[in-house]
Amino acid sequence: MLDERPLVTVVTATYKRFDTLFDSIDSVFKQDYPNIEYVITDDGSENFPYEKIKQYIDSLDNKNVKNVMILTAEKNRGTVKNLNNAYQRSNGKYIINLSCGDVFFSEDVVSKITKRFIEKKANVVVTSRVLYKEKNHPIAFLPHYNERKIITSKYKTSIDQYKGFVLGLSYDMASGSAMSYSRAIIEKYGYFDERYCLFEDGPFLEKYLYNSKLCFAYDIISIWYEAAGVSSSGGARNPIYQKDLDRFNQHDRKKHLDILTYSEKKKIDFCFAFLKTGRSKAKKLMALMRYFPYSLCYVHYNWSRKRNAKNDLKYIETIKK
Repeated sequence: MLDERPLVTVVTATYKRFDTLFDSIDSVFKQDYPNIEYVITDDGSENFPYEKIKQYIDSLDNKNVKNVMILTAEKNRGTVKNLNNAYQRSNGKYIINLSCGDVFFSEDVVSKITKRFIEKKANVVVTSRVLYKEKNHPIAFLPHYNERKIITSKYKTSIDQYKGFVLGLSYDMASGSAMSYSRAIIEKYGYFDERYCLFEDGPFLEKYLYNSKLCFAYDIISIWYEAAGVSSSGGARNPIYQKDLDRFNQHDRKKHLDILTYSEKKKIDFCFAFLKTGRSKAKKLMALMRYFPYSLCYVHYNWSRKRNAKNDLKYIETIKK
């Protein structure tokens, strides 16, 4: 029976900016999966339009959305605590994130992700996404189309995936915006690490991948992913997010050095030296020179990503939104 399908929670986290929130809401209410719980969780915005959102949701007609929660915080706590609160108060067997401004790529995304969880007995399902700046104006696939087969063939075990992640060998292998979780695994790992403010997915992946592997589902394009958010501001990286990254690079990224080779350890040292807060162009150049040839791999990888991003557009054009 359709009604016996597991409850799936979709979580939309918001903060200050609401011009695209209603597009996100619409995409949830268009889903064909018959057992959805929808949670909107705001992180202490002074201008949160609670009544407008409630009235808009009340005007929508979709019996597939069984329950709606609109959560608000008295003050800003950061993405990590905001998501943890929403996850703890939700009820779904599986949890799918849909950030404010993102929209589901098609009406069967929740159905596809849930089916993959069940078929693969997965804990964490990672999908692909289409990056955009303006509505109906795609920029690239994430991960890039030409990188998908490389990632799925190269990183088959949890340790392979762990190394690929901590060494920065595949930036878009997994991202919080395109990761869905079973409630069981989120509870097992104690939710997201609240020592961080805005960076929830990286520290979780470091813990999770050391013991378990991701279920790659790149054939499922889950969202139109907006090129904006709390981790960036006017195109520049949010300083709070950067502080999170510095902490991660200096500590958690190095938690299991015993499984890394000498060369792999040097790659991590290079990442920290190159990406640390306050790196001037001169200091970055010094890091590139000091850690050669590890820096050469970094430069080549980023060059290939730009090339792959251009190639993505011809594949995106063949897909109907």
